Amino acid sequence: MPITIEKITHQLASESTFYIGARVYFQDQARESNWYKGRIVDVNYLDEESTFNIKDEFGIISQNLPITCLRDPNSSNKDVKFPPKPKLPASRFSPGSAVTYQMSGKSCEGVIQAKNASKETYAVSNKKTGNLESQSFYLSQLSIAQVKLPLAKPKRRTTLSTKHQDSLVKPFKCIAASSSDRRNDFTNLGHGNRNWWCTKWGQSTGWVVFDLEDDYYLNSILVLGAKQAKSSPQDCSVDYLNANGDLMYSCATKFTYEDNGESQSFEIKNDMPVRQVRVNIHSNWGAKFIGVNRISFFGKCAQESFEDKKNTQEEENEKLKIRKRRHFALKIEIGDRIDYQWDDTGKWWTGRILHINEDYTYLLKDDYGFVKDHIAPEQTRQTRKRRKPRRIKASRKTTMETINEYIPFMKPARFTQITS
Repeated sequence: MPITIEKITHQLASESTFYIGARVYFQDQARESNWYKGRIVDVNYLDEESTFNIKDEFGIISQNLPITCLRDPNSSNKDVKFPPKPKLPASRFSPGSAVTYQMSGKSCEGVIQAKNASKETYAVSNKKTGNLESQSFYLSQLSIAQVKLPLAKPKRRTTLSTKHQDSLVKPFKCIAASSSDRRNDFTNLGHGNRNWWCTKWGQSTGWVVFDLEDDYYLNSILVLGAKQAKSSPQDCSVDYLNANGDLMYSCATKFTYEDNGESQSFEIKNDMPVRQVRVNIHSNWGAKFIGVNRISFFGKCAQESFEDKKNTQEEENEKLKIRKRRHFALKIEIGDRIDYQWDDTGKWWTGRILHINEDYTYLLKDDYGFVKDHIAPEQTRQTRKRRKPRRIKASRKTTMETINEYIPFMKPARFTQITS
């Protein structure tokens, strides 16, 4: 059926009063058409007439309520009549109440079965056995049993990890979007804002652009989808833009966000500094719009990285000067024999210089035939062994016993000389 002008006018007027988060009075047909106080948690935008999902003060959600069942609490509502509140018992010690009492010196739990009005005594049955203990318990002998509530589950931590907190990009702004609902604008995604962003109804793809307010080397992006069912983004990509908003680098990363209501981090492998970032959302999980609660970026400021590189370069130059001074102090040349240290054991080895590198480190060959490179002058000293030994010393003493071990392998003529 075509929409009448009256319905369109009525629907537009209601948008300024009945929006997500607004407090209202509503009539629930499923609960004997009683009126309740509640808050709108979702709006179902339909062609003919929008419906509302409302959560009352007891936590019960009523779904798909028409606008005719809603009333503005700030205006006069003569037809709104709330159901009477249940009356509390005159005494907490009424039949059916759980109590504790003393029996034979032990503390027991029981249930009040009846009350003797003339003697002001109570009949109590044991909670475990169900047997009637006595009918003459006075009020001073009873106490209300404490209800043991189940332990509450620890809340999931929503704070960022220490690793992310150290490299969080802040502040940043969201400066543009493909489309936005007028109540949930794209500026809500800026750093420090707590509201969320969603596209217009019927648009399940879109993009948002962020200005980081400085050049950053990004290493990851954190995404938190909206709580509305299936409205979270699914397949996404990240582009880098230049200062004019033109595409500078396409698809710095691609990722898929799982619709589980939790924050998810995705790595960015790119060493290009960027200031403006565009997050493209190619699909969602089935809703008629896209909803995003938060998007955060992590990386290092390009200026800080430059300072770190500068400090590192200065340290390397200082080390080079120290190596150069020690090299000329030792007067080391190619072909010289020196002692050197290869590891942290403190043991000294001996070898011959084959080449002197540009950074004043040495390429050498030791007496065992091994070649070592980049030996710093601080790891060397003048050696007393000016010549390479003819042979490496045996690991054990050369005695007649050790010689006799090799006698069977010797030639017969030589064996005759040794034995004679």
